[in-house]
Parts: sequence; structure tokens; C-alpha cells
Amino acid sequence: MRGGVQSIERGQGEASLSLGLSRTQAFRYVIWPQAFRRMIPPLGNQGIISIKDTSLFSVIGVGELVRQGQIYIATTFTALEVYFMVALMYLAITWTLSIILRQLERRGLAGQ
Repeated sequence: MRGGVQSIERGQGEASLSLGLSRTQAFRYVIWPQAFRRMIPPLGNQGIISIKDTSLFSVIGVGELVRQGQIYIATTFTALEVYFMVALMYLAITWTLSIILRQLERRGLAGQ
């Protein structure tokens, strides 16, 4: 986030101050919206990486997919099929998030 804010040209803040905005208003209405547009792609990518690398689902109350798969394998002894389905679920989740991020970028809400 810091990099996104620092990527905005210094002149933007100076121009908003010269128009009579306070520092807080300049940040809120000029700097932050521009910085946020630039931050969406890296934040989205980090979110996808986090979903793939950690068990974020356990934080929101859903049992972590791989662990649930292991429990099911222990009772049915169908490892290949279960791991294949778990992989498809992760693929569906990350693909959906990628499509959403791509749509945000195309609409001009992200990156410049």
C-alpha cells in the first residue's frame, strides 16, 4: 500500500494543496483514489497466492479443502479422485478471482 501511495506524483498532492484542500482532504480525494487503482492488481494477485498457499477458508468458517479431502480419503481410500476434486475446487476459486480482477482492470478501476 505504501508503494501505491508513493507512486503518485508529488505534483498531485501539491496541486490539491494549492487548490485549498487540507492535507487530509488531498490524501482522501486526490492521492488515495489514484493509489488504490494502482494497488488493485498486486493486492488481487497476493490474495490469489494466499488462497493457493494457505488455508484461508478455515478463517471464514469453511473447513480447509485439503484437510477435508484427507479425512474423506481415510474413510474411502480414493486418494486420486479426492485430490483431483480438491485441485478443481482451488482452480475454480482462483480462476474466478482472476476473472474478477481482469474485469476491474478493463473497466479502468485498476492500474495505469
